[in-house]
Amino acid sequence: MSTLILCFHRIAHPDHGGRSLLAVSPEDFEKTLTEIGRSREFVTLEESSRPSSAQRAVVTFDDGYLDNLTAALPILESRGIPATFFLSTGFIDSDLLFPPDALDAVMEVPRVGISAGLENLIANGYWKALDTLASSPTDHYWRVLEDARDVVRDRVLAEDPTRRPMTLIEAKDLARSPMASIGPHTVSHRRLSHLKVEEALDEVEASVEWLNRENFDISPFFAYPYGQVADISPVLSAKIRDRGFEPLTTLPIVVTGRSRAIQQRWGTPRLSVGPSEIAQWSIISRLMDAFGDIPRVWLSLLALRRSARVAVSRFRAKAGKGIAW
Repeated sequence: MSTLILCFHRIAHPDHGGRSLLAVSPEDFEKTLTEIGRSREFVTLEESSRPSSAQRAVVTFDDGYLDNLTAALPILESRGIPATFFLSTGFIDSDLLFPPDALDAVMEVPRVGISAGLENLIANGYWKALDTLASSPTDHYWRVLEDARDVVRDRVLAEDPTRRPMTLIEAKDLARSPMASIGPHTVSHRRLSHLKVEEALDEVEASVEWLNRENFDISPFFAYPYGQVADISPVLSAKIRDRGFEPLTTLPIVVTGRSRAIQQRWGTPRLSVGPSEIAQWSIISRLMDAFGDIPRVWLSLLALRRSARVAVSRFRAKAGKGIAW
């Protein structure tokens, strides 16, 4: 039949997700699990890769936010739903903020007092800044995040103490749950398609090595950062498979026999879930099922939608009305 693989990031008040729109409230998370559970059986990623006639669903989380442990895990455990948590290992046990949160907070502080690098980065708005940072050279990338930490970390955590990466102890607490498995999500969470293949592979391998060194049992899956078509390399996906990991994307397609060609080219698709998806869940789920057997048509329609949204946002920015996402 088909498998719907969900990708969450944060279980927290949506206002604390900022411009990135990554946060889903605990109430909406539970509601979504309930709705999906009426027609699908929740299974692990490993189980989903085996043939079945059942309608299935899989829960995954990306990045490694503290609320994965404090908010998401108790809900999953109470319902007996397994999930795989993909960690960006360079952030675990650090005092940095993930890029979406660091830049979101920097946009709100007075420009006086921030570094020239940060000021130049945010000059063209949040989304352009995030895109530029995600494609930056290694040294510059970490330096910008360190600058942001010095300016906004205390302010961000005063509003929401869980809007940070887990410590190593917290990540191990998560991994001890029978409902949780752990997978690699690179070290830096940069766009791998903007790196040389060798450097991108180093990001994958270094995150696996870190997890091995810290004695995590590692799921045989790897989650691409960002994970859309422009962020994925078919060459890199093949090399990741050669290393024993199935790459996961955030291409919003249900996994069916008809989507195998797309999976082989890029990786196993997932639907990234945030507040906008929750608000339109009934429509999105029906459309994904309807287009499940013609995934390329569905991806083409989504690409047109994204292009239209970008065009509208640029027009609004030029008109001085800000960017609407």
